Amino acid sequence: MRINVLIFTIYIQKLDRAERERSFQRSKAIEEQINQTKLKYTSL
Repeated sequence: MRINVLIFTIYIQKLDRAERERSFQRSKAIEEQINQTKLKYTSL
């Protein structure tokens, strides 16, 4: 029983890490788009 809980906890942590990585990449992409837009309008 304890082994199952341990495996489950590790599995959840890995999912959580992957999700955090994805959201980090997503926020970086959004930041990049904002910067591109700023450049486009400030270089006029």
